[in-house]
Amino acid sequence: MTPILCYHKVGPEAEEGRFLNVAPERLAGHAAWLKRRYRVVRLRDLDLNARQAVMTFDDAYQSACSYGVEVLDRAGVFGTFFAVAGKLGGTSDWDGERARPLAEADTLRLISAAGHEIGNHTLSHPRLPTLDASGQRREILEADRELARWGFTPKTLCYPWGAFDETTLRVAREVGYVRAVSLRKGLARRGEDLLCLRRVAIGFSDSVPMLVYKVLIRGRRA
Repeated sequence: MTPILCYHKVGPEAEEGRFLNVAPERLAGHAAWLKRRYRVVRLRDLDLNARQAVMTFDDAYQSACSYGVEVLDRAGVFGTFFAVAGKLGGTSDWDGERARPLAEADTLRLISAAGHEIGNHTLSHPRLPTLDASGQRREILEADRELARWGFTPKTLCYPWGAFDETTLRVAREVGYVRAVSLRKGLARRGEDLLCLRRVAIGFSDSVPMLVYKVLIRGRRA
């Protein structure tokens, strides 16, 4: 079974608070533990038959693309950053009063050039199951086109809010995606649909021992 970790923001509590955030020093501990136990790969390189782990960062927050990338680079591992293509350089307005800056396209170019993966997180971050098939297709394909404008060819998809339905899976498959992540709890398993891969959600209070528990005990039970 393969742990695919789900992060959002990465920064000091004084700057980013605790909501959807992990402190840089804590992320460094996570990366070090994962690297000792697994080969940490980009989601596009995932092989469920190998001893691998994946570190994903939803929304491509500016903090994750600065503090987070710095941590990953020091650790010598790559991450996968899911960008909301229609909001590059904007804010996570879906978070309401907790909205925070999102990385600009030029920042994503830099981290991509360093080896990190840029994935598709739709055009505007909707709950995909609230849309019909044409609406879901538009969100995914328009995001592809916008990211292509900046030189990216995303190979992996992340469903906003982790929400998907059978229509989502069909549309994702029809437009050419073969790997996508949700927020279904647990470790990714051989034989499961690669378009609704499970992940382990990581929060501010998750120390290395808690990460170990989530991966080696809770994740295997889910």
